[in-house]
Amino acid sequence: MPHPSIRRDVECANCGHEFDKPRSEVEGQDNHFCDRGCFNEWHAGENNHQFSKAKVDISCDNCGKKFERYRSKLSEQNFCSKGCYSESMEKENYKYRFYNTSRWENKRSEIIERDGGSCKWCGSDDNLHVHHLCPVSEGGDRFSEDNLVTLCQQCHVVAHHALKV
Repeated sequence: MPHPSIRRDVECANCGHEFDKPRSEVEGQDNHFCDRGCFNEWHAGENNHQFSKAKVDISCDNCGKKFERYRSKLSEQNFCSKGCYSESMEKENYKYRFYNTSRWENKRSEIIERDGGSCKWCGSDDNLHVHHLCPVSEGGDRFSEDNLVTLCQQCHVVAHHALKV
């Protein structure tokens, strides 16, 4: 029987086996493991996605092709190949160059003025963006006034999330 002030009885978070551990190792920890094998098994499962060895099915953010990726390797953008990554970066650079032209800045100012200097969805006048209703990638005209609307940053994010659903 362990001395109560030195050791504590705990339960293994993986297998449920009861064992005793030094009190200093018990305090401040939520999970305890009877051995390294149980620790590794628990971490490889659903309890810790960062270290999970399971793969998930996702779509390439560039070409849409379905592929598998380890959960620990998922990021904000996922590509099926280096080629798709490179293609996407070229597109992003093109977007950057486009949105930093005087022609776009002039059109942006026109649209914000046309829309009364506020978001057409919520009425906010903070951090205004000009949104393409039909994305350029889907054939929308970059400069058509019928395809442009003023949105605040929050509504712009919502608009883009709605497009991905």
